[in-house]
Formats: sequence, structure tokens, C-alpha cells
Amino acid sequence: MKNVNIYFPGLNGLRFFAALAVIITHVELLKDQLHIENYWSNKIIFNLGGLGVYFFFVLSGFLITYLLLAEKEKGEISVKKFYMRRILRIWPLYYLIVILAFFIFPHIEYLHLPWLQSHFYENYWQQFFLFVFMLPNLALAMHPAIPHAGQLWSIGVEEQFYIVWPWVIKKSNNLVKNLLI
Repeated sequence: MKNVNIYFPGLNGLRFFAALAVIITHVELLKDQLHIENYWSNKIIFNLGGLGVYFFFVLSGFLITYLLLAEKEKGEISVKKFYMRRILRIWPLYYLIVILAFFIFPHIEYLHLPWLQSHFYENYWQQFFLFVFMLPNLALAMHPAIPHAGQLWSIGVEEQFYIVWPWVIKKSNNLVKNLLI
């Protein structure tokens, strides 16, 4: 079966606004932490980043579902190939950030974030293993963020979705009809 790249150019603008929402929230949070005049306490700014991330989840879910349904329509879904594509696309950068955040950045004083650094070594190994096993969202729910790796929680959520969703699509018949009824 020949791989055909499916591309939705109209989604680029939506991705831009979702990314902008996340950036605005993070900039205002950083300004607040650095005691620079900011809008972090504004409820719109405070919630904007979360909305952007949730929108990324929706886009990702749509695209993954579309690709899986297109593959299913052409024949059998290869869950193994699906996993390999995800692994090759996401894991190298994910694990690079984990290595940098846990083993390199803590030794670079310029990169210390005092409001997070004070908690860095509390539950260090537990958090490290949660990150290694793609559960950074669980680590963040249990402990303060790991400096320079807090953003990985969203990758963890996506990876957990990827573990289950191809099997749901593969094993279901008339998925769209079942979801709408």
C-alpha cells in the first residue's frame, strides 16, 4: 500500500492561533514570575494557554482519526506501523528534553528557575521514571513542574491517546455512526 500524505492547509491558521494562545499565556506567566508588569491575573490570559492546548488536542485527535479511518478504508490498520510513525516522530525530541531537563540544565546556573528549582530534587527519581514512561502529566499532577520540561505533560497525554485510539478505530465498525448515536 502506497503512503499518501494527507494535508489540510486550512488547519495551519488554526494551529497558529492555538500556538499564539499558548505563547501569550507562557510569556505572561514568565513575566509574573520575574516580577515584570504583566496580565497573568487576567482570567482570559490565564485560561488562554489551556484553551490553545485543548484545541491542539482536538486537531490532533481529528487528524489521527482521519488518517486511521483512511487506512482502515483501504484495508487493515497496521497498529505496529502507526506506533513506529509516532515513535520516530515524537520520541527523539521528547527524550532529548527529558535528558536535558533532568541531567544537563540543572548544572547550568543561568537556567535555574528559583520558583521551580527549590522543588527539583524532591521525588527526583519518581518524576524521572514517570517522564521516561511517558507519564509527565501524572508527574505534574503529583509534584511541581520540572524546570524546562513542564510542557511535556501535553506530549504525555497525546502518547497515552495514541496507545489506545488505533485499537479503538481498528476494532470498531461504523465508528462515526456509533459515536453519533
